[in-house]
Amino acid sequence: MYRQVITAFSALLILTAQAALANESGKLPVVTSAALGLNMRVPWSQPVQVDDPFDGKFVAVFDRNYFSSRLLDARRVDVVSLWNPKEIRVLLAARDRECILGGLYDTVWGHTCVEIGMAKKITDLAIKVRDQIYRIPIQNGSFPVSEDLAIALKDAPVENVKIRLTTEDGETVDSEIGKDTVKAWKTIYGKTF
Repeated sequence: MYRQVITAFSALLILTAQAALANESGKLPVVTSAALGLNMRVPWSQPVQVDDPFDGKFVAVFDRNYFSSRLLDARRVDVVSLWNPKEIRVLLAARDRECILGGLYDTVWGHTCVEIGMAKKITDLAIKVRDQIYRIPIQNGSFPVSEDLAIALKDAPVENVKIRLTTEDGETVDSEIGKDTVKAWKTIYGKTF
């Protein structure tokens, strides 16, 4: 009887482990598009399963950072990124507010303001992991992830990582990738190459 209990228990453990491995990607939240935008509703800074109608299925992490700045002639700068095993996509947008005086509502509100956002075309991405800087030129709208970069991202210390974006006009914008996204890189790049 003791042997039957041990055998049954062992079989149960094996089945449980196999089920866990089979459902590993099923545990991740599913995002139905890899498109980047300023008003996205996605799980930020955590691994997700992307099921995109154009790019297929893959594991990735979305990150966002925004800050006040007079850089790029903007009140606010947004940096939205998608990190997957093959490539990095980045959206850089400058937001400002334009106020119009003399409108119908001026007597009640004083003036009318409209938020204006403009995406900037990025040509180069630099990522600083520890003391190493990885410079990546854009290729077909994204930044390819080399084997060396994937290893560096996977092994990066869990802390904010600095990035530098260069626009086609030669402007540079320094931003950061948050430590929760850096932690998610261990999942995204852990099985790469």
